[in-house]
Amino acid sequence: MKNKTNKKVLSVVFAASMLLAMGVTAFATETTETGTNENARGYNRQASEMRGRTGTERGAMKAPGVRLAIGDRLLDEMVENGTIEESDVEAIESFLEEQRELAPEERAHPEEGEGPLEFLAGEGVISQETADDIKAGLESLREEKREEFEQSIIDEGILEDYEIEEVLEFMDDYRQEREEMRDELSEMTREERREYMEENREDFQGPLEEMVEEGLISDDQADAIRDLMPRNGQRDFRDGRNNFNPNMDRGTKNGVPFESRTCDRFTPLMDAEEL
Repeated sequence: MKNKTNKKVLSVVFAASMLLAMGVTAFATETTETGTNENARGYNRQASEMRGRTGTERGAMKAPGVRLAIGDRLLDEMVENGTIEESDVEAIESFLEEQRELAPEERAHPEEGEGPLEFLAGEGVISQETADDIKAGLESLREEKREEFEQSIIDEGILEDYEIEEVLEFMDDYRQEREEMRDELSEMTREERREYMEENREDFQGPLEEMVEEGLISDDQADAIRDLMPRNGQRDFRDGRNNFNPNMDRGTKNGVPFESRTCDRFTPLMDAEEL
């Protein structure tokens, strides 16, 4: 019984720590992208295939691309379970289509730091109650997906009992370090974050890589855990409404490929508050 409890605790710590690592990494990635594309615009010119990013300076603000940020399949699931109405989804789609038809300078943009749900509520596309319901629905789905991930670690028997205590201690320290790093990065300017990243790239490793380096787990164990994790959300977002996949190729601009930060950040382990 104790072993099962320890494994359950470990899987929870893994999930939380992987989430935190992905959040810090995404923050770092965004800083790098905005540095190399300071004035580039992420206008999505493939409207028939993708939901989304509409004419903001890359990295400056979140564009009104809530369908890209959340994912069609998740919204569909929330319609099916009664969290939101189909009319709410249709209103979001209609608003985004209207925005895409406007010239970039005419499009509505969220305030800096404003999330897509708050932006849509502020624009009157959805009510604040609906925005809150979507957040709550995302949190519920996140918990469901995380529990599935936790159980898979237990079922696969990836970690032996004798490894658990050291790994738990490592993950607790790792989580605290990442929380401190996230707070530190959030207080920096873009240029300061870029400089910090260049000088401390080794600090942005994931927990699995660090545990392998420390000798706490083997490469095989790390690979086994990776194999259980969704690939940038693909397992959970593919085949949604109109077969939309937020991980599809976003094309290039000036020879530089656009990368979807959103699909890197949003996974079943992600807090709804991140949106």
